[in-house]
Amino acid sequence: MDRRTYLGLVGVAVASVAGCVTQRPDDTDTATPPPPPPQTPTTRTPRLDEFERVDVVSDLGCDPTGDEPCVSKLQAGLADGVALEFPAGTYRFEDRLDISGHTGIALVGVGAGSVNVVPPKGFNSVLVDVGSTDRFIMRGIDIDITANDTTAGIRVLCRKWFEIDDVEFVGRGTHPDDDVVHALLAGLTEASGRGLIRNFRATKGSAIGHYKDGDGRAGISIGPWNFGTIRIEDCHLEEFGNNGIYASRTSGNVEVVGGLFRNNNVASIRISGNGSYVSGATVEVDLGSYTGPLTQLDSQFNTRGIAIEQGPADKPPGVEIRDCTIRIEETPRSKGGIYIFPTGRTVTVRNTTIQVNVDEVPAVYRSVLEPQGQYEPAEAPHWINLENVEITGRARGAAGVVLYDAPESVIRNCTIDQSGTDRDGVYLTNSVSTTIDGGSISTSRYPVVVELTNEREREACLLQFESVPELQTRGDGGAFASGSTVRIEANEYRVDGGGVVGPVECLAVNDFDPVVDGDDTLAITGTRDGNVEWLRFVAR
Repeated sequence: MDRRTYLGLVGVAVASVAGCVTQRPDDTDTATPPPPPPQTPTTRTPRLDEFERVDVVSDLGCDPTGDEPCVSKLQAGLADGVALEFPAGTYRFEDRLDISGHTGIALVGVGAGSVNVVPPKGFNSVLVDVGSTDRFIMRGIDIDITANDTTAGIRVLCRKWFEIDDVEFVGRGTHPDDDVVHALLAGLTEASGRGLIRNFRATKGSAIGHYKDGDGRAGISIGPWNFGTIRIEDCHLEEFGNNGIYASRTSGNVEVVGGLFRNNNVASIRISGNGSYVSGATVEVDLGSYTGPLTQLDSQFNTRGIAIEQGPADKPPGVEIRDCTIRIEETPRSKGGIYIFPTGRTVTVRNTTIQVNVDEVPAVYRSVLEPQGQYEPAEAPHWINLENVEITGRARGAAGVVLYDAPESVIRNCTIDQSGTDRDGVYLTNSVSTTIDGGSISTSRYPVVVELTNEREREACLLQFESVPELQTRGDGGAFASGSTVRIEANEYRVDGGGVVGPVECLAVNDFDPVVDGDDTLAITGTRDGNVEWLRFVAR
């Protein structure tokens, strides 16, 4: 490079919490008590010309051919306010470069051509280790891990500010050890701190199935050691066994802007809470394009697109996903394009396109509120807000949107077009007072399904329409005939008549004639003369 369980879905529900072990910064202590919430960053971005420039070849005697080790020489050249400049070449790191206790340090590749840092063969640890430093820059330096069973990581824990820019891991980051170092672990110890990770690349992250009980390799890891705001901009991460971006259990804010994230196990992007968002990213799951080993595809293998959860982190609700493109094309197991774990709280998705072509996989899935491994479900609210979202695809079975335990959710001006057989549009369980406002829902079976099992009050608002969407089914009619059998979730139901309800402000149990009871399920099947048509199912 030049410078530069409507389903059961696809596995056991509790076993599918792959990625729910405690996130940790390798050997860094995480017991720091939480500070106040992140503040608006006020730290001034340092300029490279503020550093004293030191040429690692001419000034420190490093060998740019890679024949001789150079870490000891670099270590000796570290001083406050120094920028170590690497001319194009290959630099052999015989050990970890320890950068700690400085006001500011920079590592910068200069000139034409690439700068490659090579760890020892068989290495599996942090190669560049930054801690207790106010400001840090790493720019234009690649890490060559092409040797067999060799990998490396970067760890940056600063007080005020850091920038990682134009850095690439070249080679596949696999290692036979049970615990494999993350590509980049980052954090800020001050709430007013600001970090930038830009154009960080690893296209052969590790092996997609190598989750290793939570100790597999992640692309970018931001956890409870971070209290500031970190922006991840235009990055490219593929084929990691333990999340592309794992940034859901921090009290700080994480801003993911742009970038491509493909074929990462557990999730390509994993975030949570108010102040964090994903904007303009492309997320893909397509194992047809995967180039690595297909091993260890056990119950911990689950290729979600974007996942929302916060484990034990105490963070207010309000994460957002906007202007993104998500595609689930080919995978043996996925919980969804956007998946909200039990410890996830509210989510707003705007102006986003989600295409799912894998059977039984929803585009958006809010899971049942049950224990997530060792963690209890997050406190309310748990609503999902979808605005101007387009959901398409040829997936069969399940539904485009599946919401459990998500009362007061909103689906506004969305286009849901599900062409696969036996596919519903929206499926709601224990999600009272959900609002559908405009848009269109076109499916091969039922546009909207409402399960009533948990409804105890006959006046409970099941569903409300601010404006009735265009509803259409392309089914053959068998799923609508009275007496026919329909399978929903793991249960079989008998279609038991139906009727028409006016588009009142709120559809309650008592609005239906005959009145449905608490063990039934309803389907909204279409509209007629401005009214809503419905079917009633009775469990067999």
